[in-house]
Amino acid sequence: MIIVIIGDNLDVGSPSCFEIYLYFLTAVQYNVGDMNELKVKCFLTLAEVLSFSKAADALFVSQPVVSRNISAMETELGLKLFLRDSKSVRLTPAGEALYAGVKELSAQYTRVLSDAKSAQDGVSGSLKIGALAGQSVRDFLPLLKSFEERFPGIQIHLEAKNLRELRKHLCGCTLDIVFGARTDFDYFPELTHEVVAKADICVVVPRSHRLFGTGEAKLRLADFREDIFITLSEIENSSPAKRFDKICEEAGIFPNRLAAPDLGTLMLWLECERGITILDDTHVFSTNKDMRFIHFSELGFTELSVVCCIGNTNPCVESFMAHVVRHKSKLHLR
Repeated sequence: MIIVIIGDNLDVGSPSCFEIYLYFLTAVQYNVGDMNELKVKCFLTLAEVLSFSKAADALFVSQPVVSRNISAMETELGLKLFLRDSKSVRLTPAGEALYAGVKELSAQYTRVLSDAKSAQDGVSGSLKIGALAGQSVRDFLPLLKSFEERFPGIQIHLEAKNLRELRKHLCGCTLDIVFGARTDFDYFPELTHEVVAKADICVVVPRSHRLFGTGEAKLRLADFREDIFITLSEIENSSPAKRFDKICEEAGIFPNRLAAPDLGTLMLWLECERGITILDDTHVFSTNKDMRFIHFSELGFTELSVVCCIGNTNPCVESFMAHVVRHKSKLHLR
């Protein structure tokens, strides 16, 4: 139940007064019983100008029309709203309370209607944005900041999830936007994307690795044929690792593998020197001085994209994707 108090001089516990609130709250847009739009306008206008002739001029009706509507309203509500004599018109205490309350209700209605329109137009509301756990969002951050500046009425909720959860929640529209590798979402026809950055695919080795200090010019992929490569399950396997698998196969290299159930475990095993791995250079480990990201031209790069579900009905998603299209040309594509 919602209780709206519109004045100290009215008994808000009375059913008849509740009907008054309901009448005035809706009469501007709808007819409720006999309390129609013209009666409300006559009351508001007369309360403001305190002259039947001026109220009639403002409403483009005759003076008798204003008089009849005010009298009818007083009868219907059981309230004396105006005191009239030959020289003046003034509000009664009940009329003053009602006028103050109606103005407030009108302002509330306008605000609510404006908020609803903003939500429909995608300029207010909320967005749930996800990213792969362990992935840096530095290439996404300028886009996110510029969107928040342009749409301050949209609340942003950020979440980190594994790849399987990102796909599930994005397709189910419980996540609105995901920032990640384009190829991680390629085989989902219900998804669409905009590429906003590129990231090099690298072999990642811990400081203890025998080749940690060797210059890149001297290194070849074949130098790692005897290493144990920490990989992910097929469901969690990311695009850099799949790219590496293809390159190794083409080169006739079949490295030893240690399967990690998720990216968090892979990161733990890498830190504990259980092997080496393949990651793109947006991973948070790229800033870790005890990890080396070794670039190989044959590994190429992965495209980083803003991804959403085509069937998502959140208007803020359309606003965000339109913002991406407008601004991605300004982003730094490495």
